[in-house]
Amino acid sequence: MMHPMRGPNAVVLAAILAVAALAGCGVAAPVSFEQPIAAPFMTYRIGDVMTAATGSPMVRWTGNVASLPAFQMIHPVHVQGTDRQPPGEGSYWLALYGYHGDCAGGRYVLVNPVFYEQQIGIVIDEQGSIPCAGAVLQVSGAYTGRVFQVPDAAGQQVFRPSEPVVIGGGYGARPTTWELVYGGRSGDTINVQYLEYVPAPFGAPPSLVQSQPLVYDIKQSRHLVHGGVEIEILDASNAKVTFRVLRDEASGAASMEHGAPPAHGSMSAR
Repeated sequence: MMHPMRGPNAVVLAAILAVAALAGCGVAAPVSFEQPIAAPFMTYRIGDVMTAATGSPMVRWTGNVASLPAFQMIHPVHVQGTDRQPPGEGSYWLALYGYHGDCAGGRYVLVNPVFYEQQIGIVIDEQGSIPCAGAVLQVSGAYTGRVFQVPDAAGQQVFRPSEPVVIGGGYGARPTTWELVYGGRSGDTINVQYLEYVPAPFGAPPSLVQSQPLVYDIKQSRHLVHGGVEIEILDASNAKVTFRVLRDEASGAASMEHGAPPAHGSMSAR
């Protein structure tokens, strides 16, 4: 099982504190530190067909936290004029900055500690496309404001939204993450583990609050309900499960979008 704070995003988190310290020195580039979002997020979108391997989360919801957007690189980028290249496909990047420059359509500047210790970032739009050729920007250091070219990537979707990165707690209620982990199939029954824990910022391990094993007869019903979230099981084996979320009454959830949390409670077949 991969918790949000133990997965690839932890690589990005490792250098956030050091970079954030630069805020007091000012940033002489068309960027500003991105404001954390104090709203829930989830890993599913209504109607999308999803697959989870045995031992992996089917769905996850996190609320009462402050988070920043994160993206995963899906196509490599070649930057002209640098002696290093960004880490390749599969690497995770944090939207540490908002962008306000001349690269039309640019929304975030993504950074990764492997690429110039986060001193140089890549400008993207909301969905992860690179909006112009001059989309690589030095955001700190001696040559702050310097622009590098990525002509082959202009107009291309190079990143895709990933699960946001928790950087702190929200206000009021306790930070909470719950998830349903697929445990395999035996005959007509499937096993699901309900986990609830307190997420921790900056790569620290989460604190487990509740763990409950659940068993469901999918011959009787392939529709499972957890609070206001209804899941349809499309196919299940001992190795993986294919499913889709049919509804989320409380939040009208969409992948990586923000909304009110689904009601908590035990999952039931109906």
